[in-house]
Amino acid sequence: MTRVIAIIIWIGTTATVSAQTIEFEELFTLGLDESLSSEYLFARPVEALIDREGRLFISDESSMDVRRFSAEGLFEHSYGRRGRAPGEFQSISSITVRDNGNLLVFDGQLSRSTQFSFSGVPIQDARIDRFQLLRPRKAAFNPDGSELIALSKMPVHGNRSREDAASVFHVYDSEGRFESKKQAFGKFDQLTSNADDVFVASISRSHPGSFAYASSDRILYAPGMYSGTLFEFGRHDEGVWQLTAEVQSGLVYPAATHLMEPSSAPVPGLIVVRSVTQDDPLKGQVNVQSAGLHVLSSGSIIHFVLQSDDEGSELRYEFYDNEMRLVESGLVKSFPVRNWYSRPIYNVTGSNAHGVFAAVNLTSAYPSVAVFQILENR
Repeated sequence: MTRVIAIIIWIGTTATVSAQTIEFEELFTLGLDESLSSEYLFARPVEALIDREGRLFISDESSMDVRRFSAEGLFEHSYGRRGRAPGEFQSISSITVRDNGNLLVFDGQLSRSTQFSFSGVPIQDARIDRFQLLRPRKAAFNPDGSELIALSKMPVHGNRSREDAASVFHVYDSEGRFESKKQAFGKFDQLTSNADDVFVASISRSHPGSFAYASSDRILYAPGMYSGTLFEFGRHDEGVWQLTAEVQSGLVYPAATHLMEPSSAPVPGLIVVRSVTQDDPLKGQVNVQSAGLHVLSSGSIIHFVLQSDDEGSELRYEFYDNEMRLVESGLVKSFPVRNWYSRPIYNVTGSNAHGVFAAVNLTSAYPSVAVFQILENR
């Protein structure tokens, strides 16, 4: 079968925008008010999702639970706890919510998923072969409910020769039993221009990127180490997912990472990576990361980008129409600290079709989750 990949380049797009027409309004933040009970405080929040009713689900790696809040930010329920028994966790790597309100939680260390009813009762455990799917960083059911796609943590460089291990996306049936994989697609080496860079590959293991369904047959993907190119995958009549387009925004970003000499003194944002292929630990900084990719009910796409330098960090956005034309880009907010983590320290991990977003904020001593909405002044 001949595969045709479109290369879409929008040149000079931002020059045509006379003013920023998109604004963001914060609705509420959880985690900053220490006078509240412990359900409202977080130590290591990882992911925050919003379901179609506006309810908020937040996973915490320290308390090893998932908490559900109302659309107004009121605590409703907690799922799981630390342990190894059914309904317990050792390392929550990702969560996703079904249309019926059931919660699916992935445990990377125990290599299993647990499905909870809306009321919090564990109703299904499924073992996951770690050679087939390694610590999924994000998972989502497609809009028609026919399958589940997981974005895998990337394996060490030496294991990427295996077909499954080399792929970013892994497709399973909608029941989430993980007994058989439908397909693996999106080769890491093809989606990252500097995949052979050990430092980049190591950081990408923790943050492989962001993805969103534009429809049941169309997925958009942004690599974790972002350079200005988005990827579009389509599902064809035979049910096979293939890369269909590369969308180059035309925006200019600095290099995603900056490698430093092994003897370099500690500096803000320094990340140290130890590799079996290197005698000395690798030292570097992360400059540009995808911080969330989301599709609105209008079909428009918004991509959040965290850009850092020695002056601090900025959360920026790229706004595309439904044909992947960049309409505008701009600033959401800025922070006085440089990114110091392999994942974005401000990561917009969840949204719903109504333009309400949830972001994990690790920019201060008090980890928090912010909920905000998009305002289009058109």
